[in-house]
Amino acid sequence: MRRSGTLQTLARFIRLTQHTNFYRWLSICSTKSVARYHSPFIVDKLKELARHTESLAAEAAEAWAAYLRDLAAHYDAFRDVAQAFAAFDCLSSLAVVAAQPTYCRPELLEGDAAGVHVVEGRHPMVEAVSREAFVPNDTHLDGNGCRVHIITGPNMGGKSSYVRQVRELACTGS
Repeated sequence: MRRSGTLQTLARFIRLTQHTNFYRWLSICSTKSVARYHSPFIVDKLKELARHTESLAAEAAEAWAAYLRDLAAHYDAFRDVAQAFAAFDCLSSLAVVAAQPTYCRPELLEGDAAGVHVVEGRHPMVEAVSREAFVPNDTHLDGNGCRVHIITGPNMGGKSSYVRQVRELACTGS
């Protein structure tokens, strides 16, 4: 815990039981029975400490500003590296999940066959946290034919989970 300047200053005093004013000594505070003084040596050292503290703060501020200037000069490179690491992390996490025996590699189709076709799809997160067996379901959306599904059912029937499942499977290609 950092001590405040007042506590540091008061920690370096001489306590006398009588009111005697020493030549060149700085009176800090007095009560009826006690007077506290700083010696000239302590006064000089406290001034020196204040100068060094101020100098250190100025140098630290300048070093921080220089660091920010250097960082700004190379910001594009740092951003590109961070994005590459993020993409690598995402792809490696998906690769770990895809290596599990219940997942398969997607087929990417072009032209008239393009769309989202999921056979026995499962929501990965719901399946991971659910105690009950997840019932797989199929989804078929085409660019030319069926583009929209109308999903109805009771509350807590899994409509949102189904929509999220299709989104996750379409985005990740799992």
